Amino acid sequence: METIISYYKPANNTDTPQSKAQIAHALQKKLKVSQQLFDLQKRFTFLLDKTTVNTVRDYATNPSGTIPPDTAVSVRKESANRGLIERLKDAVQNKSEVKVVTIRTKKVQDGNIPQDPVLIKQIGQQYGRLMHSNQELILANLSLLTQLRQVLLDFQAIDQMAFEQSREKILEEYKSTSQDLNIYTAVATAFVLLFIILLLIYIRKAALAERRYIRENLRAVRLAGQRSEILAIMSHEIRNKLMAINGAVFMLRRTQLKEDQESKVTSINLASSLLLETVNNVLDVSKFEQNPDEENLSIFSPYEAISDSVEAMRFMAERKNLDLNFSFEGNDILQVQGDSLRLKQVLINLLSNAIKYTDEGSISLSAKIEQENNLPLLSVSVKDTGSGISKSKQGKLFTPFYQAGGKKQGTGLGLYLCRQLINQQGGQIFLESDEGQGCTVSFLIPYK
Repeated sequence: METIISYYKPANNTDTPQSKAQIAHALQKKLKVSQQLFDLQKRFTFLLDKTTVNTVRDYATNPSGTIPPDTAVSVRKESANRGLIERLKDAVQNKSEVKVVTIRTKKVQDGNIPQDPVLIKQIGQQYGRLMHSNQELILANLSLLTQLRQVLLDFQAIDQMAFEQSREKILEEYKSTSQDLNIYTAVATAFVLLFIILLLIYIRKAALAERRYIRENLRAVRLAGQRSEILAIMSHEIRNKLMAINGAVFMLRRTQLKEDQESKVTSINLASSLLLETVNNVLDVSKFEQNPDEENLSIFSPYEAISDSVEAMRFMAERKNLDLNFSFEGNDILQVQGDSLRLKQVLINLLSNAIKYTDEGSISLSAKIEQENNLPLLSVSVKDTGSGISKSKQGKLFTPFYQAGGKKQGTGLGLYLCRQLINQQGGQIFLESDEGQGCTVSFLIPYK
């Protein structure tokens, strides 16, 4: 009981749970009623003690000289460690500490009963007192039972009140929690609906943007095809006229010309040659963009294809008094399967660039064919002694229309076209150069 009282003792701390405070309040009420019960028991015990002791004393102090009665007082004591509930149970069952007074008179030896009137009067008085005490005990017992019944009713009322208050509090908390949960659910549902609406709007806009992108892409592809077709037609027409101009210049240079006429014809020939190279590059790029996957596979000899390309460009080198050297390592009669036309196109572009940007010295082309993974691998290197290219400009040399600068300008399509043709055949192209130190372009192409 002390442990429970100390646990549920009301504290000044405001953080105490409300349910614990209600239990503590109900326990205080129960303790108050229990104290009243203890007071009643104390009074009853006091009354019992007084009544019993007075009766024994009257017999003990009898002045009449008669034979005092043989009295014996027996007291039955209950354990004091019983709990409150057990004591209440004993009280309801009308069980309590009882003092029993036993009066035994001595027998007269001759069998005659004493007829002392004083003794009879005293016994009557004592009997009357006993009857009065019994009546008082009965009344006290009835009063105690009534009060115990009232105490039990008070206990039930306190428990019922605490239960009602606790239930009301729980219902209020449940209603509050349900209301908060409904609010949170409504807010979450609103956010989900808003998110779904925004997602639908985004999907619709994305679909519209995708359709617009596809439409514009198709339009751009169609326009690019038309542009390439027009450019190819125009370049073809221009190339025909340039070929006629070059033929006329060639015929003029075979006649007897004056010095100023010779210089003019040379200028015309140089300009027409550069313009013809530009038109050829544009046509090649347009053709490659139109049909990037087109291949003309055939059985050919790499040595013969490289040799033909070198001989075709030798006259350009001789016109600039440049040496064009050619070396080949490997089996010169080996035949492979591939596109010989694109190999010649790459070699002519690389040799043309080397001759164009070299004023004195030589151009060397070295080729080697070897076996790698049981397949023939062709490696070609074109080295010149020209002006060279600085390190800062080499990163963009293989992009379309990029020009590294210098006195001799071009279209910027030669190296780009070479890289595209080599990559399409599964090869790689490399460039090593430094400003004023010439340039070396090499590439690898695997064949079957």
